Amino acid sequence: MDSAQKFSICSQYFTYGSDQYRLSRIKNARVKVNTLKDHLLRVLIIGMIVSSVIGFIEPSGIAWIFMPFGFITGALAALATARKYEL
Repeated sequence: MDSAQKFSICSQYFTYGSDQYRLSRIKNARVKVNTLKDHLLRVLIIGMIVSSVIGFIEPSGIAWIFMPFGFITGALAALATARKYEL
């Protein structure tokens, strides 16, 4: 998890870790705090995408068995990559 110690703003540069960015080149940046609703929506969408890909690959009856596993796998992957903030 990122901490406030990784960020610094000097007179002309924004520093994150070992990377430096000129402040004059940064336009319209904003930080969004993700809420529980955002996380749940992301989990549902990614789970449905993975499940539908399985349905498109194998449209026969066996896909109905694997589609819930695809949904669970996609949802867990979305939870594992959840972030508190996004740009």
